[in-house]
Amino acid sequence: MPELKTDPPAAVMLRELARLGPDHGTLFSEALAQAEPAAARLRPGEGFVGLVGCGDSHYAGQAVAGPFRTLAGLRAGAVRPRDVLAGRVRDLSLLVAISASGETPAVRACLAYARDVGIPAVLVTCKPDSSCASLVDAWMVMRLPDKEPSPGIRSFQANLLALLALALRLGRVAGTLPDAQYRRLCDDVYAVDAAINATWEWTAQQAPLVAAITAPFKTTLLLGVEDTRPSLSFAAAKRMEASGLLALSEDLEEFWHLQRFVTEPVAAIVIMAPPVNQREALRAAAIGKGLGRTVIAVSDADGVEGFKEHADGVLSIAPPSNTMFRFLVDTIPLVAVASHEALELGRAPFRTDRPDLMAGLRDYLDQAGLAPS
Repeated sequence: MPELKTDPPAAVMLRELARLGPDHGTLFSEALAQAEPAAARLRPGEGFVGLVGCGDSHYAGQAVAGPFRTLAGLRAGAVRPRDVLAGRVRDLSLLVAISASGETPAVRACLAYARDVGIPAVLVTCKPDSSCASLVDAWMVMRLPDKEPSPGIRSFQANLLALLALALRLGRVAGTLPDAQYRRLCDDVYAVDAAINATWEWTAQQAPLVAAITAPFKTTLLLGVEDTRPSLSFAAAKRMEASGLLALSEDLEEFWHLQRFVTEPVAAIVIMAPPVNQREALRAAAIGKGLGRTVIAVSDADGVEGFKEHADGVLSIAPPSNTMFRFLVDTIPLVAVASHEALELGRAPFRTDRPDLMAGLRDYLDQAGLAPS
């Protein structure tokens, strides 16, 4: 494996990625231990379970909403704070609040609302003793030793595992998961560490090559199908946080607009292709290449060869044995590319290399009377 660049600021993201495999089992054990008492105190009933968060936390909620439905047998989905606060989330019976910092203002407002109207709430966070923790019936604190300041990568994994453990425990409490199935699913989650490690091995080889292709593009369009959209939205956020380059996540169907109407090659196109949508993704890659676009394919390792004819670069994923949990793996290659793009361009995460940008914004908001209170 190539040595990681450790000196430039953006290399912190690579160090975070390198910790995902070693962290995985310990974090999931901790999550299961904390989810047991939390699930015992929460009785969602037959109402709707809202997973609420902002940014990365919203994408985590989107990713794990499926297991809340299929494993815990709950009506569940990711919701926006504004919809909770406006009362637009009907029949809300449990609020699952996600905030790595435990201080997200919109999440805190949702928890205060839930307390006031008598809706039980649980907090998933990485920070003990946060202001949000004082507003909930139960909480899960995912501690990350040796955590460096960085765009959220290890914290995103911790939130995913905490939510997954909570879904499993709620399913067990509700009786929708028999003990044998519960244990088998837990074993499946533990086994994901092998897929994480294998994907990281390939990523360390492939990501620098892909970043050299994509870094010149000010915009990257990330295309995928419904199950991959949370991962792509998270990856898009990491590109913007890493280097200030624009990234947009869209459904693969929206490629039609690009195919028909966008005549200038203004964006690199990244297509994520899980096996169930392999042919659709392959056709989109071929169309992009035929139109003279720069195309990057993200595929399970055994499907990469099919894309090489139509892609300028490929990124390989080692799928977990239980593909329900592939969201724990499939962000790794694109987040690594985002880090290497920042290294290529000499930029620091959150543009800390350009303090004048934020200073100018603060001055503008002050003059407009719109500075945060």
